[in-house]
Amino acid sequence: MSHPIILTAMKSEFACLGGNDNVLLSGIGPERATAAAERAIADGACGLVSFGVAGGLVDTVKAGDVVLADVIVTSDGRRLATDARWRASFAEVANGLLGGVMVGSDFGISTPEAKQQLAEQSGAVAVDMESHAIALAADKAGLPFLVIRAVADGPSRSLPKWMSKHIDRDGTVREGAIALEALMRFWELPGMVGLAMDSHRAHRALRDLAFVAGPGFGFPD
Repeated sequence: MSHPIILTAMKSEFACLGGNDNVLLSGIGPERATAAAERAIADGACGLVSFGVAGGLVDTVKAGDVVLADVIVTSDGRRLATDARWRASFAEVANGLLGGVMVGSDFGISTPEAKQQLAEQSGAVAVDMESHAIALAADKAGLPFLVIRAVADGPSRSLPKWMSKHIDRDGTVREGAIALEALMRFWELPGMVGLAMDSHRAHRALRDLAFVAGPGFGFPD
């Protein structure tokens, strides 16, 4: 029997899944996510899961909240529904999940103003850069998919532009380099400490969720 494949963009997200053998690290962004999803499909995956962190877009979500999306809006405005039966099965093993719409972006959404604008345009509660690509690949192949994302930065949180140079496309976050530059930009330290704490909450939520989800992530028989 084939298994669903869980796709993560970042190595820190991948690590949250422990010893799960059904995990594939894609790297960051829609192009890498598409390539990884197509590889998983070619290898016989029976479904795909987009798993990782996201940016919150509305005040009803906070850092550490986990969104089990009903719908993902693609960067060109298509609305693709996640699999209702699988979603219900997964929700039975995990408590406190939020429903709602998620939106995909082909680039980072890093300011409160950009987050508000995207929320108004899409009706989404959170955003990431891979789920829409994974959803499109699954839809093209006729496979079910889920989107499970923990909020790592709320709608009022800004992400400094300089951080991106310390995050590699293969999913590596060079935390030492970020910490060193944050110290040099001491006026940004309070915000960076808050961002680090929010990221910790999100990753802890992902680890807890992976523990109860099991290798199949509730995939219905």
